[in-house]
Amino acid sequence: MIKRRNESFSPGSAVKSEGARPSYFAPDLVVYGQVVSGSPLYVAGRVEGDVECAVLTLTSAGVVDGVVRASAVHLESGARLSGSVEADIIGVKGDASISGRIICRAKQQMEAVRDLVRPSGATRELSSGGVELAPAE
Repeated sequence: MIKRRNESFSPGSAVKSEGARPSYFAPDLVVYGQVVSGSPLYVAGRVEGDVECAVLTLTSAGVVDGVVRASAVHLESGARLSGSVEADIIGVKGDASISGRIICRAKQQMEAVRDLVRPSGATRELSSGGVELAPAE
């Protein structure tokens, strides 16, 4: 568990707080285990574990190997994410890569992601109104 000042987060308790300061993981930082934050999170280093936060941005050197749950996920060119992603908004720039299952709760945006990732991608509509893109077999 990661603690931020006098606050403590436990798995599944990420609360989005207005005006929250972002957290930064430097390029030389490797985190093993679960990361939970109610703030935006910028990863320039590596996370080997699950991430739950308000907004996740992987910089060009950022790597996450695990499950990601956020309102929005942004991957800059060169970023790598291996594992499943669940978000309302998913942005992928340049040669950034996602390897795994993608669940986008905004159906219209998921259709755009599907067309970019794999035009013949197998999708299924979710009861929540979103769309799931299954990984390539």
